[in-house]
Amino acid sequence: MNRQESTINQIRTTLLGICAVSTILIAGCGGNETEGSDSANAEQANASAPPTSVEPVDPAELDITEPGAELQLGEQAIVPFTTMDESIRYVGITVSAIEEADRDEFRARFGEDAENVVPYFLRYEVENVDGTDLTAESPQVALAGADGGSKGAMVTGQLAGCEEARGAMETTLGKSFESCKLDAASEGTDVVAEYKHVTPESEEYYDSPVTWTR
Repeated sequence: MNRQESTINQIRTTLLGICAVSTILIAGCGGNETEGSDSANAEQANASAPPTSVEPVDPAELDITEPGAELQLGEQAIVPFTTMDESIRYVGITVSAIEEADRDEFRARFGEDAENVVPYFLRYEVENVDGTDLTAESPQVALAGADGGSKGAMVTGQLAGCEEARGAMETTLGKSFESCKLDAASEGTDVVAEYKHVTPESEEYYDSPVTWTR
């Protein structure tokens, strides 16, 4: 298996625990009747109408973010994303927060091996910017060490107040969903959020991820 295939599989596979360096952590009313009837009929007609077909946006019309771009929280990156059928599509990703989660709750959930590990919530929004059907897709961001260094720990799972919106991508141009990812780093580690990805045509966004700093 080559590096591209291995990396794509790694991105799509949900890890089943936490690892810290060499340690595995188990882890209103009104109106007359006629108006009401007309309104109900209109709603029924709208509900039965077929979805509007949208032609995909030409990537040349998008302001695509360069690999290695360093953004601030709240800034959007438009980046390539590989779908399940190996097509290259584009999504807009905006990281809004990198916040430390409740350590006591984290340790209660993952046990004593979670000592010296700092949990974080990554809150972000994903927008459909090219108008293609991305219903089953879930582009994600992750925590990373600042300046490309190791963050020393990794976690999968959820804590209250941070739920991942998997498979929530809208099919309509301009529609978006919000998500949250639980991640972790070793105590004292400076962290950023990153979008790291391999497409069938390029490893640029893997070698030089897009990052968001606090």
